[in-house]
Amino acid sequence: MKKKILYILIVVVGIGVFFGFQQQQKDYRKERTLLTILNYVLTQGHFEKKAMDNVFSEKVFTEFLKGLDPLKRYFLKSDIEEFKNYETLLLSDNKTQNRDILFFNLVHQRFLKRLNEAENRCKTLLDQPFDFSKNETVTTDYEKTDYCKTEEELTERWKKQLKSSVLSKIYIKETEQKDKAPKDKSKKDKTKKDTLSVKKPFKTLEKEARETTQNNFKDFFERMSELTYMMIGFLLM
Repeated sequence: MKKKILYILIVVVGIGVFFGFQQQQKDYRKERTLLTILNYVLTQGHFEKKAMDNVFSEKVFTEFLKGLDPLKRYFLKSDIEEFKNYETLLLSDNKTQNRDILFFNLVHQRFLKRLNEAENRCKTLLDQPFDFSKNETVTTDYEKTDYCKTEEELTERWKKQLKSSVLSKIYIKETEQKDKAPKDKSKKDKTKKDTLSVKKPFKTLEKEARETTQNNFKDFFERMSELTYMMIGFLLM
């Protein structure tokens, strides 16, 4: 049953994420085709049939947004409030028949905007060393975490998540250095000079960890862009 739900979510998210580009092309035939496929999967496929009512629409709405932003680090609370105007209108019989794609276009365009902001935010935060002198906590229970109300709050959430990622990489690097240190006391004096020359200070490890994290996120955002362009090509075939 979980696989079935996951497949539905993939279809919904896939269609929603890439519908916005079609609006610029003014070719709604392709959008209608995709919505027809979605409607078939949800009503005629090997899934348990559900009434296309408000309750079902609310579930699709929730799972769709959860699939796009599971860590709640892209959308603001104001975005979600705006999206909620469509919460009970998705996939109801009359809306599906009319091919109303306003919600998917709205979310997609906003997601692209927030994704670009997140990329810039990551670069700015990772360009400077982090201060690990104060105790901070990072929330990982995203189900109980609310969306950020302001840009400043969202930046702080990203900062803590990035600091956690960098700190984890520093710990791994420090552990690797300790593992390379000689265990035999008789050999310790002979290799002391070499060991000291190899061991890197915390400042260097922190810089390397930030650079690694920055490269990882750079690759992530590039893959997102490539995936988007690939989907555009598919839709324009």
